[in-house]
Amino acid sequence: MDTTILTQLQQAKKASFSALTITTKQKNEALTQLANLLEEQQAIIFEANQFDISNAKNSGKDSAFVDRLTLNPTRYATMIEGIHTIITLPDPVGERYDESTLPNGLKLWKMRVPIGVILVVYEARPNVTIDVAGLALKSGNVCLAKGGSSSSQTNLALAKLVHKVLQQAGISEDFFQYLELQRHDDLYEVLKADQYIDLVIPRGGENLVRSVAEHSRIPVIMHDKGIDQIYIDQEADMDTAWKVCLNAKINRPSTCNAVDVLLVHEAIADSFLPTMIKQFLEKGVEVRGDEKTRSYNEQVILATEKDWGYEFLDFVVAIKVVKNLDEATSYINTYGSRHTEAIMTENKPVAEEFIKKIDAGVVFVNASTRLNDGFEFGLGAELGVSTGKLHARGPMALKEMTTYKWIGWGSGQIREK
Repeated sequence: MDTTILTQLQQAKKASFSALTITTKQKNEALTQLANLLEEQQAIIFEANQFDISNAKNSGKDSAFVDRLTLNPTRYATMIEGIHTIITLPDPVGERYDESTLPNGLKLWKMRVPIGVILVVYEARPNVTIDVAGLALKSGNVCLAKGGSSSSQTNLALAKLVHKVLQQAGISEDFFQYLELQRHDDLYEVLKADQYIDLVIPRGGENLVRSVAEHSRIPVIMHDKGIDQIYIDQEADMDTAWKVCLNAKINRPSTCNAVDVLLVHEAIADSFLPTMIKQFLEKGVEVRGDEKTRSYNEQVILATEKDWGYEFLDFVVAIKVVKNLDEATSYINTYGSRHTEAIMTENKPVAEEFIKKIDAGVVFVNASTRLNDGFEFGLGAELGVSTGKLHARGPMALKEMTTYKWIGWGSGQIREK
């Protein structure tokens, strides 16, 4: 391993041992300074971002990629607002819970503690740099950030701000390190350094996530692809369903929480689909559908097998007419990625049955899939949206960035048997 990288990993591990000594006041002061600096340095960050955007366009990156790379004023303001939200959230570190006293008088409790050193590997979204820095700091974790080369100038500019506020708050700069790795092999070596790193979180396309999982000797929390469906039940409110489904597709189609497939109960297909298809087409969305869906509009393209269970990340949606709830849930559990699923219905028992049957990190009733987001959930930001089932599921924020240790407080107790 390159000696510079090895030194960074060693420094990160050493810094993690002092995490519990950082006070909540220090954390919040650093986060406040970070929010202020982001406001003051916006022009510089945007200049760096424009450099990355130009390079991406010149290298032939598609519009969806460029969109994920772009920091516009709204997204930048949301990033800052996320830091302010993190400041207001309770510090999870040191929390005592599950307290009990054994018959021998030994007092037991769990104490919430940081995971340690977390490596986040991500691609185009530069806002991740600030999201992970803010969450890692508040949760007491050391963060190693490995961003994509396409957003390197933006990421480095943001990382400088993080280092500056850590220094001002009297916190070691080693708590946030931006890794500049030149080769894939460098990353693969880092992914084997389980003596220094406690957890890896990959954020990006399917190829990145799978590559990290295959090469890592360190536990990985998967932020896998988002193949998201909405089932429109026969008792759905039409106006609500049209509004929600349109938002779930066009609000920002390049994200993992944008809907990919609509499943429509056959009993309402005649009344629901003509208007829904028309609304999609008017907004520039390409509609692919089964034979029944095609019968409502000649502009609908016949869907193929690859359209079912595919993450479009673009202005494309697939529509399938289903017989009932069972067919819809069977489809979702077969083709979905356990990311985000939703049902539109005014029938509460049907909604509850849908919730029970669906295997996903987040399930919505009468709400857009686009709401699956740490910021929207009031968590300030997220390290990712976990599609796995162990430790963290759905948006991974402060509490999901902690583990616990058992504390046993005694007065001379010994084991008798």
